[in-house]
Amino acid sequence: MNRDILLEGFKQNWEHMRHIERLRLSFTNVYALLAGGLLAYVITRGGDNLVAYIFLFILSVMGFILCWRTMCTAVHHRERAENLVKRLDNDISNEELKALLPFRDNNPTYNPLRIRGLYIWFYIVASIFFFVMILIGVICS
Repeated sequence: MNRDILLEGFKQNWEHMRHIERLRLSFTNVYALLAGGLLAYVITRGGDNLVAYIFLFILSVMGFILCWRTMCTAVHHRERAENLVKRLDNDISNEELKALLPFRDNNPTYNPLRIRGLYIWFYIVASIFFFVMILIGVICS
């Protein structure tokens, strides 16, 4: 295959990885804003607010699904980008290769996917918390 086509394929995979990362961060920002505002409202208002907890539970489950999907997509595109670079490895010097692959460095223990895993756990914990709050609201009413 032509070297330029392989390079363009690598760039497209890398750009898509960056795009889905921005998508996840944007959703998390909106989630934090909505959850914080709604919880502040519930706390200052006091009393039973089952609808708010149901909304936050649904939003947390959506966040979990989004983070899981973005992590799977990132893994897929990272593997595709690395495979393209392996095909290019014969044509490109090591210095050029290091410039192309920001995720390939001398530290083999670094794994950016672990950070994405923390977001998934955040949404799982939030979903469980809001589900418990829903159960408490239903039992107490």
